[in-house]
Amino acid sequence: MAAVAGLLSSGCGGGQAHRPPTRALAGGPSLGSLAQSGAGRRFYEIYEPTGRPRGTVLVLHGGGWRAARADARRQMAAVSLSFRDLGWRVVDANYAGGPRPDGSVDPRPMLRDVVAYYDEIHRAFPGPVCTYGESAGGHLAALLAIERPTLTCAVLAAAPLDLPSLLPTSTPAGSAAIRAAFGTSPATLRAWSPTRLWGSGRRVRVFATAASNDPVVGAGQLRSFAQRVPTADVAVLPGARAGTADAVPWIHSPVRRGALDRRVADLRAWLTQSGSDPAVPGSATDPGTDCGPGSTDVGAARWRLLRAGDGWSPTSTATAPIVATRGCSGSAVWQDDGLSLWAYPGLAVLRSGSEAALTLRLPRGTRSLTAMFRGFLARPRDWAVGLYGSSRTHGTVTAPIADCMASSCHGLRLVRRRGGSLVAALASTGNPDARSTPTPERFRLPPDTRRVAWRLRCIAPGGCSLQGAVDARGFSLRRRDPLGHPAILSIYRVELIG
Repeated sequence: MAAVAGLLSSGCGGGQAHRPPTRALAGGPSLGSLAQSGAGRRFYEIYEPTGRPRGTVLVLHGGGWRAARADARRQMAAVSLSFRDLGWRVVDANYAGGPRPDGSVDPRPMLRDVVAYYDEIHRAFPGPVCTYGESAGGHLAALLAIERPTLTCAVLAAAPLDLPSLLPTSTPAGSAAIRAAFGTSPATLRAWSPTRLWGSGRRVRVFATAASNDPVVGAGQLRSFAQRVPTADVAVLPGARAGTADAVPWIHSPVRRGALDRRVADLRAWLTQSGSDPAVPGSATDPGTDCGPGSTDVGAARWRLLRAGDGWSPTSTATAPIVATRGCSGSAVWQDDGLSLWAYPGLAVLRSGSEAALTLRLPRGTRSLTAMFRGFLARPRDWAVGLYGSSRTHGTVTAPIADCMASSCHGLRLVRRRGGSLVAALASTGNPDARSTPTPERFRLPPDTRRVAWRLRCIAPGGCSLQGAVDARGFSLRRRDPLGHPAILSIYRVELIG
């Protein structure tokens, strides 16, 4: 839960009037067709808790309303893992950037994406749906609560809530971010300010936190929101001097460790009032053939994957920074798309035996499968990774079909690269990272195989270092992996063959 201390750790920053696409404003323009939202083609990933979820949390990253390719996982993985460990399903999503490529101002696409994600989550998964946002993501989370009053709860961390008062008081970078995303029209700034839009009688529960020393989003933003929304659970954390024993980094500024710990405990208790009894999981039927390269309708395929829950059942060691996530890009360009097993980079050591897996129950008569995948291990001797099978319908899937264990491979190959080794198909040649589409590999299954599983497991007796494949400045050594994972396997396409 220390990471939801990242609760409550990213960045914000920060003509013609564009009114927000919300039903709360009479006469305001609509979102437009949500089917045209770019959300269906943007990165998202789904984390599943151990056991049945208490509900689903849509997690929205910060970053000044900009959207770099790796922002969702880079900024929000620690928070997403924390919500997972509290029993919640997590959809960590990227959205359109506010600043338009041509320099024009139109903030509607980013909110349209967020609303589209919520609508699909609401259709796909039973139980409560909440949202969590940091900085600019918190601003969008608050607007989602206005646009979709069926939202169960919103957790806001250092969120800009009143743009007219924030523009002249934020840092130069923060003010520049506001101007780039919303312009300077007073009418536009007012129309995109949750504090000014929040109507009486709104039932969405709100848990909001600010820092007294935040130079980007001052605590006055939260105080004015609290006056407008007296039912919200709000707190301003006391700031701390950087480098002192009691200081801990928060969103935009250091705060006192004890105060943050208490606020995190408050959030845990508050969430128990928002989550239901564990919800019944959705159906799971699709092995992943509709989201690989070559899909004729990438956006629709991604939404089908979300809506169906996907056929692969994800499991991972509880409270450990290793996870199996489901997502779909419709391409295999990036390492972190698709069905993915990965360890979160950091300075910690993952305890031996920790693992993540994606398991699929096979139709009778399945004799082989073809898969397209990419993998990377910073320290191959520490890990076991690959495809495994079982003739049983329950229990752990452990019989190797193709794997690499402690640098020794069967049915796969390791390709030495800077910072570690790529995990690749035997049929591949040269440097697999040089190919935008990985070489497919066909795996023959033992007779009577009922289930298969992709697994990533730490096998080093003393645990596995989570130091990522990054340079001295912290930048990834691999162009295809913006985060520089210490260990990752992503599967982009699976076809079952009878």
